[in-house]
Amino acid sequence: MSTPITCIKNTSNDETDKRITELEKQVQSLLKNIKSLQESKITTDKSIADIHHNTNLMNTSLTKVNIRLDKYDTIIEHLTTNINLLSKKEISSTQERPRKISKKATPYDQTSYRSTKSKYNLRNNKEYNNSADDSEFVPATEDDTDIPDDNAMSDGAVFEGIIDKTLDEPVKNDTFTVKSYNPLNLLPSFNATR
Repeated sequence: MSTPITCIKNTSNDETDKRITELEKQVQSLLKNIKSLQESKITTDKSIADIHHNTNLMNTSLTKVNIRLDKYDTIIEHLTTNINLLSKKEISSTQERPRKISKKATPYDQTSYRSTKSKYNLRNNKEYNNSADDSEFVPATEDDTDIPDDNAMSDGAVFEGIIDKTLDEPVKNDTFTVKSYNPLNLLPSFNATR
C-alpha cells in the first residue's frame, strides 16, 4: 500500500506533469502565434513599401499635373486678355481710315494732260484718231532689216529636219487606267477606274 506521503508525491508529480504539458502546449501555441505575426509583419512591410512607392508616384504625377495646370492657367489668362481686347468697342467696330486730302483740287490738270498726250502721240488717248501717227505700226529701220548672222548665235549645228521627223511619226495612244487609292477598289463588284 502506498503511504500518504507517496500519494501526495504522486499527485504532486501528476499535477506538475500536467502543468508542464500545459505549459509546453502554451509555448507551442505562442511560437505559432509569433511565426504568424512575423509572416504578417513581412506582408505588412511589403504593403507599406508598396504604399510608399504609390505615394511617390502620385506625388510625381501631381507635380506634373500642377505644372500643366500652371501652363493652362497662363494660356487661359492670355486667351481672356485677347478676348477682352477683341470685345472692346474700338477694335470690334470697323474703323474708317482717314482720307488723304489732296493739295490740288484735282490730281492733275486735265487740259495739260490731254495736250501733252496728243503732243507726244501717247497711246490710250481718249481722243483717238485713226491717223498714221497714232497707229501701232512702227516703220522698220536699217537695224531692223539686217539679216541675223546664224554663225554668231549658234555653234554651227544643223537643225534641219528635226521637227519634220517628229511630225511624220504616228502618234501613239497609250491608254492606261489609274486607280485611285480607294478601299472600294478592293471589292470585285466595285472597280472604279479613271
